[in-house]
Order: sequence, then C-alpha cells, then structure tokens
Amino acid sequence: DLLCISSTRTYYFPPYTFTLLSFSHVTDYIPHPSSSRIARSTAVRLIAHVKKALHEFESVHRITSEIRREQVCLISAGGAVTTLASLVLNLPRYVRHAVDGIQLPSEAVRRAAGTLRQLGPERIKSHPCIGAERASVILPGCAIFEAIHDVWPVANVTVADRGLREGMMLRMIRAAKVGRGKFQ
Repeated sequence: DLLCISSTRTYYFPPYTFTLLSFSHVTDYIPHPSSSRIARSTAVRLIAHVKKALHEFESVHRITSEIRREQVCLISAGGAVTTLASLVLNLPRYVRHAVDGIQLPSEAVRRAAGTLRQLGPERIKSHPCIGAERASVILPGCAIFEAIHDVWPVANVTVADRGLREGMMLRMIRAAKVGRGKFQ
C-alpha cells in the first residue's frame, strides 16, 4: 500500500494497483538462477512502465506541486519498503517493530535497493531480512519504489509494517472501545 498525504488531500494506492502495473514486467525482472546479479536494464524497463502510469495519475492530481511546497508525506506499508528499511537499519534479521513507523531518507532507501540488485539471486534468498519466499518479489518492489521516488521525489518515506487498511481498522476499533464500546 502507498499513501501520499498532502495538506489538502490524501491519495491512496492499493497494492493491486502496482501489482497490475508491474505484472507484465515482473517475470523479466525475476533473476534466472544462473545469473549473478540483476540486469539494470530490466529494472529500467520496469521503472519506466510504472512511471508512465504514475505520470498519468500526476497529470490529473498534481502531487508534484504540493511536494515542491513540502506539503506531502509519503507512507509506504508492507512489501519491499519494509525490507529495504531493515537493510537501511542494518538489522541482523527482519524485526517488525524496528521498522514499523520509522521515517527514513528516501535516498537511503534507494541505496539499499541498489545494493540488493547487486547481490544476485542466491545471496538475496539467503539474506535473513528477505528469505527464499520473498526473493522473487523484492526486486520488482524496489523498482516500483524507485519509480515512485523518481516521479514524486519526497525527502523521506515513512515505513509502516502493517497495511494501511489494517491500521485504519485498528484505530476505529480502539475509538469504538474508548467511545461507546460498540461499532456504528
């Protein structure tokens, strides 16, 4: 999930949006087991594909003008950015409470994505913050983050380990418990 909050609006991009945007290129971006690293040209193609869709959205909603006025907060929940946060923090393994809610410089997150691209498939699979089950999706997620940052170059990204919908539901549940004790 991705949430862009400005002083005047909130823009929410559900996870399926980026899954659909990147699906046609993801299979090209998953490394072949014999390759030692991920081809930058493949990342560039995926980034260009995602940026095209973001530019279409930008042409309607004009988020960039709000970014220039420093009126935008970028929140990314789950997926690649939580893994990248664990790399930026140099965690020995993924620790949910260490990354949840942290604000990181976007450039540090991009450097972590570049580092992952250089590792190669076997080292990505064996990385304790990633593992074999997430190895095939982490690099497309990194490319999507890079595309977002290219189009909307915010200085920092807030990382949320829990999904945005989950967080909103928890907030409503807590409010109901404190308020009337029931949902309306």
